[in-house]
Amino acid sequence: MRIPILQILLSMLLSVLPAAAQSEGAWAYPTAEPTEICSAGTGTADDPYQVTAAQQLANIAYLVNETEETFAGKCFILNNDIVLNSGVLTAVAGGTAGSLQQWTPIGRRANPDDNAHSFCGSFNGDGHTVSGLYIDNSSKGMDFLRYTGLFGAVGIGGLLHNIYICDAYIAETGDWSILDHPTPFDNVPGSEQPLMEHLRRSVNYTMTHKGPHDLPLIGRADWN
Repeated sequence: MRIPILQILLSMLLSVLPAAAQSEGAWAYPTAEPTEICSAGTGTADDPYQVTAAQQLANIAYLVNETEETFAGKCFILNNDIVLNSGVLTAVAGGTAGSLQQWTPIGRRANPDDNAHSFCGSFNGDGHTVSGLYIDNSSKGMDFLRYTGLFGAVGIGGLLHNIYICDAYIAETGDWSILDHPTPFDNVPGSEQPLMEHLRRSVNYTMTHKGPHDLPLIGRADWN
């Protein structure tokens, strides 16, 4: 049987095209434990869970936040760009943010030493982007504000790399008193200093610890 040369060329072209972005669709933070984690994969280093849709990210968030699953020792890879919402910054500026789907971070903590609901696996973004992240924390307490973003809490053994976030908006309280909030260094009891002091030391450390290309050196976890 002869196969038209055009069909062969088209098949070759499709095989090398980058994965298309997952458009925003019907996704929601689950109200019950989801039955699916990802579309494929077993979670090993050689066969990581393959994330391809916004709902799968939301499912991971639920399992970490609401169950005892931390995914310690498990590996994930993002197979394509994912869009949680379109035009987030435009919607916020135009006063229509109420139409956006709010993201619930992956991982939460009741206190700095709480790792029961932290993500402890490895998440490789593979150079892809998650866009349209929208979180409104304006009515939340101070402890909640410490754990926000695509991932809210990453525990011991957790690793996030090669992932990009764009067109994102996180609304905080606008309460400047948070800068006076006593916060420990490296979660060591008795080392509490105002958050403003943490920021001052962080900026100073960054400015005085640079590599040969005049870029800040990256240390373990965060600088302190």
